[in-house]
This record gives sequence, C-alpha cells and structure tokens, in this order.
Amino acid sequence: MIVKPLDRRPVDADSGLPLAEFTDALRSAGADAWRVHYAALRRRQAGEDVVVLTVGDPDFDTPAPIVDAAVDAMRGGDTHYTVSGGVGRLADTIAQIESARLGRPITPDEVVTTVGAQNALFSLFRCLLQSGDEALLLSPPYNMFAGLAHIAGAAVRMVPLDTKRGFALDVDAIEAAFSHRTRLVLANFPHNPSGALAKPEDLARLVDLCRERGVWLISDEAYADLVYEGEFISPAQLPGDNRHVVAVRSLSKSHAMTGWRMGWVVAGASLCAHLRNLISHVSYGSPGFIEAGAIAALTAPIPEVAEMRDAYRARRDALCEVLGDQPGFALVRPPAGIFCVADVSATGMDGNTFAERLLEAQGVSVLSGATFAPELEHHVRIALCAPAERLRDAARRIRSFVEQAMTEQKAMAETA
Repeated sequence: MIVKPLDRRPVDADSGLPLAEFTDALRSAGADAWRVHYAALRRRQAGEDVVVLTVGDPDFDTPAPIVDAAVDAMRGGDTHYTVSGGVGRLADTIAQIESARLGRPITPDEVVTTVGAQNALFSLFRCLLQSGDEALLLSPPYNMFAGLAHIAGAAVRMVPLDTKRGFALDVDAIEAAFSHRTRLVLANFPHNPSGALAKPEDLARLVDLCRERGVWLISDEAYADLVYEGEFISPAQLPGDNRHVVAVRSLSKSHAMTGWRMGWVVAGASLCAHLRNLISHVSYGSPGFIEAGAIAALTAPIPEVAEMRDAYRARRDALCEVLGDQPGFALVRPPAGIFCVADVSATGMDGNTFAERLLEAQGVSVLSGATFAPELEHHVRIALCAPAERLRDAARRIRSFVEQAMTEQKAMAETA
C-alpha cells in the first residue's frame, strides 16, 4: 500500500489562505479512536472509577537522582543556551555508553541529542527525504511515522509485519516493496504497538539489503530497555559495514521521563553535522538542566529502572493470566514493551466499536488498532500503565465484557 503526499493544497478555514500540503496528511487516519481516551479522562475527572489504558505514558515518577541532578543544575544557574545537538558532557556520556552497547568505538561527533525520539525522527526524515522520495514503514507503524515522511514531501509505502508469526519482521516483503524512489526504511523494535522483537538473522538480512540498495536504515529503539524474554539486538551493533544504519534512543519509557523530552541519534559524523544544523533552526538545543538529569539517568546507580522493568513484566503477566485464554479476545503476549495487542473480531465488533462499548459498559479505556493501520481495524491495544492489581481489575472487566459479547454473538447465530 502506497500513501502519496497530497497534490492539492489545503486552505486555512479562518483566513482562506493556502496551507502546505503536508498539513492535511498529519491528521491520523485513526484519529477518531482517541475519542475514547478523552471520554475516559473526562469520566475519571468527574470521579468515576475508570481505568485508562489507552496511552503509553508510564505511571511511575522519574527516579529521584535524576530529578535531583536537574534541580541542582537549575539552582546552579544552568538555565542558559546549550550547544545545539548536545555537544559537551552529555554527548561524551552517550558516546561512552553507546560504544559499550554497540561493541565499537562511538565518538561524540557521532551523537546528536534531541528533544525526545520524536524530534530525532523528524530531523532524520527532513535530512534524508525530499519530494519524490519514498519511505518504507513496517505496518502497523507507530501512528506518527507517516506524517514525518509527508512533512518532507515524500510518499510512504507500508510493508506489513507477519501477524501470523507474532508481528515478525518479513524481510522478503520489504525487498519486494523497494522501488527506485525508496530512500529509507524505518524499523521500530521492540515494536509499538505489539511489543514484538526481530530475530537477529532477520535484522542482519535487512541491514545487508539496505546496504546493497543504497538505502538508509533507521532503527527506532524507544523500548529497547524493556525486554522480558529474548534479547534486543540493534541493527547498529551487527558486524560488517553499517554506515547506513542510524539508531534512535530515548529515556522516556525506560526511565519514566516522557515529559523531559530527551532522546538521541547515533550515526556517522557527517550525518550528525547535518542534523545539528537542522536542530539549530528548530529547537536549538535541550536545556542544560535537562541534560544534567539525562547524564544522571545514564551514569548514576538507579535501581528503580530495573524495578520498573520488572513491574511492567508483572503487569503483562497479570493481564495475560486473566485474558490469555478468553474466547473472543486473542491476546498476543509481548516479549517486550509496555503494550498488549488483542484481536477482537470474534466478538463481532471492530476495534473502535469494542473500545467505545467497553468504556461505556465497564469503565475501561483501550485504544483501537485502527489508530495504527487498517489491518488492525479489529484489534485493540492495551497500555500496561497502571499498577498490577489495577490492571488485573481492568482485565476482569474486559473479560466480563467479552463474555457478554460472545453470548450475544451465539444467540444471534442461533436465531439467524
């Protein structure tokens, strides 16, 4: 499936003046699914017993050593401009950590710090794509990815993951999707929304394929520190020539720092220089006190990081314990990440309808899979962002709702 950029300029509703073509393309095809989330928030604010499991924002507080480092830096006067792209202590720290992680020397010139992973991806797409180019995205993608390509004037081709093999990477499908316009492939493992991991041999094939075709490979590794079974392998750490591979990392999920907006890119020094030039025109740089917190996150002994990972695993297990064998709710047990995906087609409902009725009947909000891709129209995504007992309670409510839906389905079939 190819999604082309708009070829007709939209018009501003207030002034009647033309807008850039990409502005319409930024509207998510599954935007309606978020209505359930906002309805759930309103009901919770009104005092109702609502469990909100729609959004992937960790419910943990940022660990104290990180907060203390940022506060100390702020009180010490570190509230002025920093160098665009994080040149300095933070880049030095990241370079040391990435050298150990990737198993090869990484210099500070090969690191660019960004305002979260989203800013990193935006900057990469703008530096690597232009009008007439094409980006390959693994489908279902995180719902912001396509908009990044449209901002650059590029087209998007969706390449489905193998849902029958637990959202497995299908390198043959990617190879078949290449065209003379393909300029980059974006792989995001552990995968959002499914939590799937890619096999090392599949990643190696993908790295080789992109090298042979002269195509950039971007690896979005936002959930790399939240793996429960198996092992995360970055394409950037595989042996051989991987100068075309770019790794994007973040502290948002692993350290409960979503609001801090701290991410980074690991790439060749030449590309990093272009990224810094772009960032100097967009966000200039991260605040120094945020960088101080990030350095603490990466260097200080913080047992809470492992504790949060263990808590997410326990939450996943609690959800699967209650719902793993529920007819009509085909739950995929994720080896990583903070989400679970379930196929609800047997209930006779699509994901949007299921989410709306579940909230109404049981006070639990989940996100329709249509937010991500058409092939997840009959799926829902559940965020593991509530304590285990609260999540277990939500799972029991979901089970009750599904049982009732299946009873109704059976009755309808018998009377048909």
